Amino acid sequence: MNRISRERGSFGRWCKVVLLFFLAMSVGRAYGYILVLDNLSNGYSGCSWVDNGNGTSTVSVSIDYKSVVGHLGGRLFTSRGILIYTYNRNGELNPSANVARAMNINGKPYESAFVGTGYVMYKNSNYPGPSTGDWTNGSPFIANVVATVSNSVIADWPAIGIRAGNYTDGDDVGEVTGVAYIRFGENRGVCNIVVNPEVPPPPVEITMNMTAPDWNLGDLGQGDSKKTFSDTANQLCFTYPGSVVTGVRFIVNAKNVNGEVANRYRLKNVDDASQFVPYSIKLDGGGSTLSLPNSSNMAMRFASSGKTCFVPTFETTVDSNVKEGDYVDVLIFTVVTPS
Repeated sequence: MNRISRERGSFGRWCKVVLLFFLAMSVGRAYGYILVLDNLSNGYSGCSWVDNGNGTSTVSVSIDYKSVVGHLGGRLFTSRGILIYTYNRNGELNPSANVARAMNINGKPYESAFVGTGYVMYKNSNYPGPSTGDWTNGSPFIANVVATVSNSVIADWPAIGIRAGNYTDGDDVGEVTGVAYIRFGENRGVCNIVVNPEVPPPPVEITMNMTAPDWNLGDLGQGDSKKTFSDTANQLCFTYPGSVVTGVRFIVNAKNVNGEVANRYRLKNVDDASQFVPYSIKLDGGGSTLSLPNSSNMAMRFASSGKTCFVPTFETTVDSNVKEGDYVDVLIFTVVTPS
């Protein structure tokens, strides 16, 4: 009886050790694995970024995967993997995050995003079959990767990096040659390869052109008055490549040559430099209204059509002591993104 009792006690201790061992392995897979680099592909091609017009963008790239043999860091293959890198407004790499709203390889969606030490890898490690498609393809093939991201996620730095990977039963593997760096507004099929994703090139520069007429306010009566220029010829318009402004906010402001008083511009008498008429401007862009001077640096969005126009309304105040005559001012407009 004593022998049987000792055997049962020994068996119970062995079970406890095994259970603790597997628990430790589970915790390690969730938090302890790192990304190792290897030349696991023949490169990237077909990079594009398309604004969907609904607050999201579709980012695409083709990856020429090699066989997984010899590119697993000595581990077992589980799934192909995709990594996405985003940046803050200073171009610094953001902490790892699951930023893609959708992700697929050759039409098959990812199953989950694994959070490792300093990286996130999208994968589909279900049992190989119809639901995994090429995610579990260990042979050489072309992976057409399509990801959907929210424009708000990349508004501070409108660009992302995509890296090819292999998901394993241990440390995961990333493409050693770098990431396919795709910038908001680029849709030309050419991939910029960035070896170190922590040092990205700048986003696409936004080039704007402005058209503004010489506004003639006509005769101004004493007191407060308003004059609106609603005709197309007198609108203030900005043109730009439409795809690069979606999700970006702009601060429109103007300085004048005659100076400001009490947050109002001044028209100056051409014959008497001591005579001024204070004025301000309201710009109606249809969906939003902006007051100039823009002392609060209020930011607004421009239309993704490539052109944004404003209907100006001038608000003037003519004091009873103001002399008759011609009054002029010159406005210098600026458009910047918030710092």
